[in-house]
Amino acid sequence: MLLPDRISNLLIDSEAYRVCPLLTQSDFIKFCNERNISVARERLMKLERLKLFFPMLRIYRIDTVFKIEYVEGGKRYRDLGGLKEGEEWKGDTRTRLAGFDFSARVVRSWREHGNAWDPRADASPHMASLETESRRHEAYYSPFQIAEVDRLVQQLTASVEIEWAVEDDGTASRTWGDRLKPNLSKVALETVKRGHSDSIQSLAVLCQLISDRYYPKTQSDERHITLREGGLFFRDWDWYQYCREWDAAGTAKLLDLQQDELKNKYLKWARTCRMADPLDNWHELVRFVSLDKRKKLKGDALKAQTFGEMAKMLRLFHSDAFGEDLDSPGDVGKTIIHRIPDITAEEDSTRALELVANDFGINPKPQVVLFVEGTTESTVVPLVFDGLFSAKPNVFGIEIWPAPGSEDTELGVLMELEVGHGETEVHPGIQA
Repeated sequence: MLLPDRISNLLIDSEAYRVCPLLTQSDFIKFCNERNISVARERLMKLERLKLFFPMLRIYRIDTVFKIEYVEGGKRYRDLGGLKEGEEWKGDTRTRLAGFDFSARVVRSWREHGNAWDPRADASPHMASLETESRRHEAYYSPFQIAEVDRLVQQLTASVEIEWAVEDDGTASRTWGDRLKPNLSKVALETVKRGHSDSIQSLAVLCQLISDRYYPKTQSDERHITLREGGLFFRDWDWYQYCREWDAAGTAKLLDLQQDELKNKYLKWARTCRMADPLDNWHELVRFVSLDKRKKLKGDALKAQTFGEMAKMLRLFHSDAFGEDLDSPGDVGKTIIHRIPDITAEEDSTRALELVANDFGINPKPQVVLFVEGTTESTVVPLVFDGLFSAKPNVFGIEIWPAPGSEDTELGVLMELEVGHGETEVHPGIQA
């Protein structure tokens, strides 16, 4: 994959942040911490100074002067717009920080004036005031960069055996500090020398670039998708029209992304997702859970959900660009002898959910429907079950229906269709 020197240019030109907007530094830190990735502002800044991890974009807010008119005896004022360069104005003015948004016009203007830059490729004189004028600075990160920062945090976060800090009988040749420091220094130096991984960095960029097209399709409970399209500055954007005009093969060609490379990138990442997911053994069930409920997961489980969304986008992109369907993320690395469910959610989502619920033993539908002669029998039979087994019939997955009266024509027809004139007492549409 061709990773351009100026990643931000690629994102801005394609406006690839309408569905998954770039996050401010504080929002990105919160996003990471909710997914059990321990970062703070100071740590992000340290990683940036070491050239290990960068935001997608940095901005510096300059002062803007705008014209005002005081009203109500000076208690309030009316905003009359910005004071243009060279404009003569004899009235009152106020100064405030320039407003920034991701509309194409604003971003390009800030880039041209040097107030927005790609920290991977550009050195800005504004960085000298980062600590002294922090309110003027903002960094923007892609939510998919958690893959990159998670890898770094795992490499650079050491665990220690704290008992070595306590003096023992004096036979130890070196103190705890002497043992620890060389090892930590060695790990840190090796990581810094390796620098950031181009592969994991390109993964975040690729996911951000294709997120407008594919991210909504990951927000699914296998029955419908949840589309939260656009933001304040993209109200006129039509996702459906965007999908119709999307050229997956052209995008892959633009990035110099070959089929084998994308396939290997997906398979490798799907395996990473499975290893990182504490709910992997419940994957078949979790994917049917409503999106709002899945968003309430915490820590590693929530991180695995985000990783899984990235894998799904890569799979969808590969299918559209090269016409080959790959195994779903939950199946990668598995040898499947008997698939459960044996019908895919794409073929029949309700039936697939029912079979998965059967497999996990949580299907509330009865396995057997027992038809009895009338109301008396429907009352007595549960008592017999209780006397014999100390449990009600529904504990065994049995539902009891009284036979319909002559006036219950519709139910009588239903019985005739489902029971087959008394040949069976099992409800054929329910038992799996």
